[in-house]
Amino acid sequence: RVRVERHSIANRTVDAGSDGERPYGTGEMQSVQYGAIVGQVNLAHQPPMLQQTRISSVMSEPQRALLGYISAGQDALNQAEKDLETKVQLPPLGTDPGSLQWREETLDTSKQTVTTHLATMNAATAQVVTASQPDEIDHEAVGAAVSQITQSIPEVTKEVRLIAALMDDDCTGDKLLEATRKLCNAFSDLLKSAEPESKEPRQNLLNAATRVGEASGQVLSTIGEESIESRELHDMLLSLAKAVANTTAALVLKAKSIAAVTEDEGTRNRVIGAASQCALATSQLVACARVVAPTIQSPACREQLEAAAREVAKAVANLAEVCNEATDNQQLRGDLTAAAKDVSKSLADLLEHIKLSTREKARRVENENPVDNVLVATDILVSSTDPQEMIRQAQQLGRATALLIQSIKVKRKDRTIRVCSGSCLRQPNSLLMPPPEWWKRHGCVPVIRTIRPT
Repeated sequence: RVRVERHSIANRTVDAGSDGERPYGTGEMQSVQYGAIVGQVNLAHQPPMLQQTRISSVMSEPQRALLGYISAGQDALNQAEKDLETKVQLPPLGTDPGSLQWREETLDTSKQTVTTHLATMNAATAQVVTASQPDEIDHEAVGAAVSQITQSIPEVTKEVRLIAALMDDDCTGDKLLEATRKLCNAFSDLLKSAEPESKEPRQNLLNAATRVGEASGQVLSTIGEESIESRELHDMLLSLAKAVANTTAALVLKAKSIAAVTEDEGTRNRVIGAASQCALATSQLVACARVVAPTIQSPACREQLEAAAREVAKAVANLAEVCNEATDNQQLRGDLTAAAKDVSKSLADLLEHIKLSTREKARRVENENPVDNVLVATDILVSSTDPQEMIRQAQQLGRATALLIQSIKVKRKDRTIRVCSGSCLRQPNSLLMPPPEWWKRHGCVPVIRTIRPT
């Protein structure tokens, strides 16, 4: 039985905490609200000990979508951690030249796949950082980045398990699985910190992003995809990012000196706000640098880091403008201008180093793979803003294209493949050069056949 009490129309609350009869206030129908539902529904005649329905907050459509992406990502990470407990089970491989070549080429292919996916995931992590401004979160951008991470997790897991199984040293394979599990843990913390309306401090998000960069670097090091040159570029990048942080900290101190002598409260608050924004942009830059440093040769990673650097430059320019309007003291203005120039110089050094990493990649692949030469030269040409650099890269692209054409002509010479000697003419993927066990399993006897280009 429900007893209706007639109170003030302003009383629209529902008392769901008592047993038996439940009074309801009268009032107008409320509009529909979407929220995150936590707990269970307590119906009118259920025991009072059941947990009540709680709507934690009203969420927008992008927020709900982001929550779905994060949930799917956590599920993928949990599954990946379970899969990474074991290596892929492979049949016994022989020691003949064909088996050894198959192992080597499969390892190379899997390592390249892992490197590519890690670069994509690192770039997406950097996007999560830059799109998660404390006062303005781009939920669609964060959702897209989380979705990209989620899609890459199963691929990385699959290839890592295969690499671990093919490694000569079982101990190294186990270390690779452990490093990848740590990477999954770091991503899990990142997704947790990126949840809509998360109560965790922003520093947790930056710390999780930093751990993603460290863990991805450890994975690359374990599979042997980190050269000495790459490590030097990595360390120098982090040093330059720290230099930006140090010069920005000095600039913020100069701005605080101006705020301290500013009498107008509104102007003083604007100076403090601009200084805080400058510090925030710098912390994002450092976090992004730590994330993308292991894969800085990826165009997507460079783009994220360059975007973070531009945000710092914008914040510095805004701080200088606000401070110059706040004071007429020439000494304070001069000190601030000098500090701002130091930040600009450190940013320029960082951006130049990013370009250097691109040139280093070009140097390493030169004369190794003509296709890579064309792709790298094209990448540098498109990303260049200096006319002289664009001319040099256009010339390099022309040379790389000529070498590619020559390489194609050379490869058109006769080649041999293995085919079945019987009537089935069974032929495996000749690029993988399967071991003798493959032929035995299919009941075939391989013979050598010569193919001549037409």
